[in-house]
Amino acid sequence: MIVDDSTVARAVLSRMVAAHDDFEIVALAGSAREALDALRTVRADVILLDVRSGGSGLEALPRSSAWGVARAC
Repeated sequence: MIVDDSTVARAVLSRMVAAHDDFEIVALAGSAREALDALRTVRADVILLDVRSGGSGLEALPRSSAWGVARAC
């Protein structure tokens, strides 16, 4: 999952991750709130999270573990 309030940053990160066959992007979100909502329906092993993202990315970290996220970076 990629979380960033910048559509450009999400697009660039998506292309970088997609270039590696070992990774699959399960969701894109523009805010921590959108990310937490998405985690209700998808499982993310890794979250690339802009901690300054809209909706307070730092506050989302503890809540992401409640949805079974293995690691947030």
